[in-house]
Amino acid sequence: MKHYLIMYHPPRSRFAEDITSEEQAVVDRHFQYLTLLDSKGVLKFAGRPTNARFGIALLQVDSSVQAEDIMQADPAIAEGLFRGELLPFQVSFLSV
Repeated sequence: MKHYLIMYHPPRSRFAEDITSEEQAVVDRHFQYLTLLDSKGVLKFAGRPTNARFGIALLQVDSSVQAEDIMQADPAIAEGLFRGELLPFQVSFLSV
């Protein structure tokens, strides 16, 4: 298994402060999707800094193709709200 980091880039720097109701609905679907990935053991962690300038999700999957497919299926990416960036990730320490 390999690890990949998704970086989520919101559409603007003040996104968390001025999110619209339509954008919030997409974010809600994004969280539901991450919850599903977590229940399947694919998502290792996810979060964002308190200023919400970006978000991250760490995946554990078999291949970069699988990671890319997962990222592209995320409602926040698929619906064009966030720009996604996928990076191979070397995990050095991971506490459970």
